[in-house]
Amino acid sequence: MVANFSVPRPQAPALVVQCGKGGGKLQDEHLAPGYSVKLHQGEHYDGWPKDLARTHCWAHGGIIRFDINLPQPTAGIVRMHFFDPERVRKQMVVVQGHVAGTFDNFAPPGIWVDVPVTAADTKTGKVEVFIENQNKGVNAVVSTVQFVPTTPPTPVLPATLVVLCGRGNGKNQDQVTKRGYGYKLHQGVPREPWPAGSSHTHCWEDKDQVRFEVSVPPGTAGVLRLTLADPERVNPNQRILVLGRVVGGGLPFVKTEKQVLAALSETDTKDGKIEVVIKSLPPSQAAVLSMIEFFPWPP
Repeated sequence: MVANFSVPRPQAPALVVQCGKGGGKLQDEHLAPGYSVKLHQGEHYDGWPKDLARTHCWAHGGIIRFDINLPQPTAGIVRMHFFDPERVRKQMVVVQGHVAGTFDNFAPPGIWVDVPVTAADTKTGKVEVFIENQNKGVNAVVSTVQFVPTTPPTPVLPATLVVLCGRGNGKNQDQVTKRGYGYKLHQGVPREPWPAGSSHTHCWEDKDQVRFEVSVPPGTAGVLRLTLADPERVNPNQRILVLGRVVGGGLPFVKTEKQVLAALSETDTKDGKIEVVIKSLPPSQAAVLSMIEFFPWPP
């Protein structure tokens, strides 16, 4: 398939902060020149059990407020890890005055949330982030903050993997599979439930979550494009996680379909595997996926 679009390409993280680690004394894991973080509201905490994936966080009963300082202007991704051993939290994320979403159900191993920012957003050399608690009696938390710079939009190459999920009840779903590329469905059922004339007639479906793995040559940077169709308009909300990162999740379908792009770096695909989970969120009846495409970037 011919590629005709460009996507900002992620680089190595320029800022990595393990929030609250060592009471804040050990939290600056990596700060490239010109990058720093300033916590305006929130407490340092490092007291969760040591056998958990995260023991530390910034926390506040109302709103965690912090700035990322960076060279101006720099386009990129604000990447945050939310971790909730108590399994009770719900919080809204606002970046540069824009609501990025409301998130709950981030029990261990937690979730990563990616929020893109443009060069125009960072023209002052600062990104303001608010994390607002939405559940009384608990607090908002964030365990890791990263900033991932991105290049200007870069054209992708033609697709090396195209899967029409569930087409022919799974018998005719492989449309393009170049050497070194593939996929494996771990949870979900191939179906063709929708009538001819729908935007898509086929899907993988599960009442809770569709879970699969895309294989690529190790270290291949590119764009994973997922198409979710909902001709009957009964599954309006889905949470999409690519490598544990929330990408476009919980957003409503536009009419009866939406596409989600996940830009992946060489580091993201270093082991040649891309794990994807699509979770059904209320009031949806099921998780669904109709098409998978992978477009590599030039080396």
